[in-house]
Amino acid sequence: MKHNWLVSILIMMVFSVLLLSSCKHEPVQPLSQPKANAECPISTIPTDFSDLDSETKTYPLPEGFFQEFIKYAFQYEGTHVTIPAQLPEEWNLLYREPLPASQELWLVQSADHDWTYLLVTAGQHVRDAVPVALDLASTGALIESEVWSWHRDEDGAFIVSKRYEKRPDVRDTTQHQRRIEALDRYVVSEAGQFKCTPQSLAEGTPYQVVILYNLAPERPDTWYDVMSSIAPYCEENNLYFVTVAAATEDLHHVIIEDYQLNYIATVDIAELVANTDHGIVLMQNGAEPRVENYSDNERYLQMKIRNYFNAINNINL
Repeated sequence: MKHNWLVSILIMMVFSVLLLSSCKHEPVQPLSQPKANAECPISTIPTDFSDLDSETKTYPLPEGFFQEFIKYAFQYEGTHVTIPAQLPEEWNLLYREPLPASQELWLVQSADHDWTYLLVTAGQHVRDAVPVALDLASTGALIESEVWSWHRDEDGAFIVSKRYEKRPDVRDTTQHQRRIEALDRYVVSEAGQFKCTPQSLAEGTPYQVVILYNLAPERPDTWYDVMSSIAPYCEENNLYFVTVAAATEDLHHVIIEDYQLNYIATVDIAELVANTDHGIVLMQNGAEPRVENYSDNERYLQMKIRNYFNAINNINL
């Protein structure tokens, strides 16, 4: 009887052990921790805006970055953004460059690539900010565009080219065209702030330009034929070509650009064309400009252009 009792106890113990074993869960594996994002290495910010592209590596910014950054984002010296715009909240770090006094120069860009800023930081805290590149546009009755870009001088200063343009809708001739061109030079002071020195816009840049203009309510019937003939002739002979198609344009500030749309100079033709409805203005910096009457004869106009520039430069176009 005692033997049976012991056997029963042993059976119950084995059964209990088996029951407990069956109720145990698989051991819980610890959650894998996400890998920390690689820190942006210390390096030198490139010498030109064109060095940045879609392949440029980006790095995350510290938590709370935008709240600090926005305090300084529009407090910079120099020409300000013309088109009203709200800064995006998502940004990436592109470059870190060391500065004295344990400070750093950061180049950051919005996630949509429309804005690029330089920052002075200390201990990952923003101390100053200035925009150095942007690409904005606004459409409606007025078509606005604003493009900034930068390059670095040999001494490390940042030269920011700022260009704004407002054009009327082609269907609305009552609106005026407007352009703003500025060139600002930024350096970081010993106090860790961006200091701006405005630069002359292509001062002394040599230019030879032909300006085809129309100030009458209606353009001549042959306007586009003449334009399509004179424009390639100018390009072939290294002459800049500009059209002023309506009296509503600012005749005191006519922008000359090269064929890559780089700014060259601003000229005033208001007095030169005051007594004519249409024609061509021939100009070279340092020389007396000349106005020629409009003509349907494209070869005649080409001859006038050739004679003017040959005479003042003693060359043959």
